[in-house]
Amino acid sequence: MSTKFKARSGERRHARLVVEKDFQYRFTLLICLVGGGLFAFFSGLLLYFLKLNYETFIQEAVIQFPDVVSNLRREYRMLSLYVIASFVAMVTALFFLGLVLTHRIAGPLYALKRQLLNFATGQCGVRLELRNADEFRNLEDVFNNAMKEHDHRTKQEITQLEQVTDVLKKSKDTEAAKTLDDYLQQKKKALDPTSGPRA
Repeated sequence: MSTKFKARSGERRHARLVVEKDFQYRFTLLICLVGGGLFAFFSGLLLYFLKLNYETFIQEAVIQFPDVVSNLRREYRMLSLYVIASFVAMVTALFFLGLVLTHRIAGPLYALKRQLLNFATGQCGVRLELRNADEFRNLEDVFNNAMKEHDHRTKQEITQLEQVTDVLKKSKDTEAAKTLDDYLQQKKKALDPTSGPRA
């Protein structure tokens, strides 16, 4: 039975939220820029009109209610600080939300890249597992089906090589049989790392 080399896109999720820095930071900063820009624009308009209204109230209060002036000014400052704090909180939330969303895109691609590197080293039984929340879920089926087909062809090659090795041994061509048998063991080890040399 072959040993499977599985890669989950959620491995080290808490330790490595950022797996593709260029893509994730660029996309996240774009979200922050657009969201922060819109918020700054509309909150700026809001503060501008609030300032006009408060200045009108203060001018009236100076004449009729002098004691209320300091309260109105303090209230306007509090509203301004609230808007600024809301802006900072929103940009921070957008930043972390952007990292989480981009991780659902970059995570599967990162896992796929690692498994392709494993496959490039000659490993068989390579499989890809994605989380339910990940994007590109169809990659899992496509990749795993391709790997199953490759494993199946490798098993067929091993069977054919075993037959050829037996023929060479019977024909007393021991040197060619040994060379082919060494190659055969390498193929078996790639398919199943626990397999040892034939007795």
